[in-house]
Amino acid sequence: MEDMDKKEKISSGDKDHILEVAKERLKRAIDADNHNRVEALDDLRFIQGDQWDEKEKQRRKDRDRPCLQINVLPKYVKQICGEMRKNKVQIKVHPVDSQADVELAKIREGIIYGIEYLSNAESIYISAGEMLAKCGYGAWRVLTRYSETEEDPFMQEIFYERIENPLSVYMDVNAKDKLFADAKWAFILSKMTKDEFEKEFGKDKLPGNGLDTSPIGTLDEHWYDKDTVTIAEYFDTEYEKKTMCKLSDNRAMELEEAEHYIESIESTFAEVKDQDGKNQSGVMPPEIIKRREVKIPKIVWRKITASEILDEREWSGSIVPIVLLTGEETNIGGKKHIKGLIRDAKDPQRMLNYWHSSACETVALAPKAPWLATAKMIEGYEEDYANAHIDNLPYLLYNHDPEFPQEKPTRTGVGQAPMAIFAEIGRAEKSVKDTIGMYNVDVGDTSDENLRDVSGKAVAARQAPGDTATFVYLDILAQGIAHGGKIANDIVPNIMTEPRNAHLKNMDGTETFAPINTTVGEAMSSISSNPQKFAGMNLNKLKETQMKEGVNAPFNEITRGKYNIAITTGPTFATQRAEAVENIVRIATATQMNPVDKYFIIKNSDFPGSDEYANVIKRMIPPGILPPEEGGVPVPQGPNTAEQMEEKKLKLEEMKARTEQLKLQLQTLKLMEQIKGGEANIRKEIIDIQRELESPTHPADQIGG
Repeated sequence: MEDMDKKEKISSGDKDHILEVAKERLKRAIDADNHNRVEALDDLRFIQGDQWDEKEKQRRKDRDRPCLQINVLPKYVKQICGEMRKNKVQIKVHPVDSQADVELAKIREGIIYGIEYLSNAESIYISAGEMLAKCGYGAWRVLTRYSETEEDPFMQEIFYERIENPLSVYMDVNAKDKLFADAKWAFILSKMTKDEFEKEFGKDKLPGNGLDTSPIGTLDEHWYDKDTVTIAEYFDTEYEKKTMCKLSDNRAMELEEAEHYIESIESTFAEVKDQDGKNQSGVMPPEIIKRREVKIPKIVWRKITASEILDEREWSGSIVPIVLLTGEETNIGGKKHIKGLIRDAKDPQRMLNYWHSSACETVALAPKAPWLATAKMIEGYEEDYANAHIDNLPYLLYNHDPEFPQEKPTRTGVGQAPMAIFAEIGRAEKSVKDTIGMYNVDVGDTSDENLRDVSGKAVAARQAPGDTATFVYLDILAQGIAHGGKIANDIVPNIMTEPRNAHLKNMDGTETFAPINTTVGEAMSSISSNPQKFAGMNLNKLKETQMKEGVNAPFNEITRGKYNIAITTGPTFATQRAEAVENIVRIATATQMNPVDKYFIIKNSDFPGSDEYANVIKRMIPPGILPPEEGGVPVPQGPNTAEQMEEKKLKLEEMKARTEQLKLQLQTLKLMEQIKGGEANIRKEIIDIQRELESPTHPADQIGG
């Protein structure tokens, strides 16, 4: 917060009033949640290994009795964190009003991915999720700072920051939302030594009085004591009265802004107007049609002690920029109770420690079985026999006792450890699993069932109960990530107001830049000067805007429009790509599957490239078969399928009849050709015979002579 742009003091009242309200709110927050913080602190100490009652531990220590801790709880927390790492949460941005569009939504989405990458958000999320599982609380915050790049030192950027101690965060007790999205105020507490405080703020700022409260979860901090001073970052919502206007072109803005907007449009009109007051293009300037007095909320950040306001600034958004995760909640008589994963497993863990210690003690007592001997036998060697269970002696001497000439010192029989102890150990281990809701396969253990069926489907089925029982923690973290995205999306239009080349990060890890808050001409100039920098940018919108509105038209105005945040969860992108290849190969090789079936399978699949693949298959389907998309132009529909089939049958019959007719004609023609050829041959043969008969050398003539 120290890097935010400083503004004038914006206190709505005097210092004393602000501090009085802040102290009263913090006290209410501490009183309302103190019982949960006490339990959460005990959970943290317990999972770190402080699992024995102090009095019992001391008694065992005094008597040299074992006090073992077989801490099995961390592996369950690690399993939850592993699931969080595998199931990535991806933020999606959707346009919601007429001034927003899909391309700008993608740019905002890329900006938020860039914020996560800049902040190493994955480690922040896992850290908060781990604390959530351990004690029921996890937290991080959203901040802004000036960019460290040389391109523009006055450019601000958004980033996330981990809150190591989530128990130092107190939110509005009147907030109803699970993630405190509707909180009007909040605190983040920290502590400084008096010497550090004096060096940074001066001795005159040291508080002289403070609250009589001890906020559990922050090392029993008071507002101040003889050595330290508590510093509180205090977020408060204040309201500013404004006159809002609605224009005839359906825009809504402040009165002063609306007047400037109308004036700027009128100044661009041609001087010559027709009798209706229209300019040459036929466009009328907008008019103010409605006015309304409203209270606009704004978040004010202050750094305070019990007696001083050390700093104050206005936050750029309308949401308190803190993400506080809380575990499973139960409201009992109006009092909220919060717990993490291990809360109910603490007693079974204590049982496990006790019975392991008992088993160890029982087995360890076996070498201490007493010696059976006469006084004469060990006379002079008493110390050796007394320490035989401690000292590793190579031999033991004894005296011959004449009264028992055949005897020598021997130990009494060693008793076996009771089987009930080991049965109780098994019961304690099962109780831990039952209370947490995770069983053998969930934490990597094996069983006889594993040996019988080790297929992936069988293992997944055995893991399902554990996944369901602990899914609440993955879901809470996912909701927190979405809320962090909403906070970032809320301040993007207020931080990124100047023309800039926004750095965009894609979910698949690729990067690009996009010019925002600029004009078409400036965007084209930036892209042409460094095409590699904008290699991944979609240029279709830029070309369309240039053709429709010219080079001076505004382009990628990130400050306009409203956008909603949604999330998707699933495997990492690398895993999704591997699964995508398998899906594509499987669908592509399905020879019996028609294009319509393929289209709907791919359309309802969620893997990288599924949308593009579905569009390719869609082009293979004839028009009129698929229903029109929502908001799309309906495709003209032809006759129904039965009519089409009947029509095709009639056409086919006609074609067959025509074909037979043509065949008959062809045969007739061929026959006629044959007849014509035969007739010619006959005529030729007749002529030849006549010529031969008329010849004087013909045999008939000779006979007649």
